Amino acid sequence: MKSDEAAEAAILADGLSLRYRHASVLSHVNLRVPPGAVVGLVGRNGAGKSSLLRCLVGLTAPNAGRCELLGAHSLDLPDAVRERLGYCAQTPDLFDWLNGEQYLRRFSALYPGYDQKRA
Repeated sequence: MKSDEAAEAAILADGLSLRYRHASVLSHVNLRVPPGAVVGLVGRNGAGKSSLLRCLVGLTAPNAGRCELLGAHSLDLPDAVRERLGYCAQTPDLFDWLNGEQYLRRFSALYPGYDQKRA
């Protein structure tokens, strides 16, 4: 993929492959979503939808290929990109020792535009 095409993509996956143990979950996935596009990701259970999203937002490192959000490598997203990112996992990774209010207080520090009153 040419670098000018990559710069135009809001979401990019190029040759993305992911394996868990001995199972191939994603195999050479290529995806390019332009800015402003609305996209639905559909497929049967176990098809790799959640794994693809986890790679795109930088929660899982792929075995091969690359993925970017808004021109930034997914494994090294700058704060400016993270502030614009919304991701809700199917099964959230929560800390048992925090309640909802404690989560808001602790993680609000990660978002410069956080509004306690709105939350």
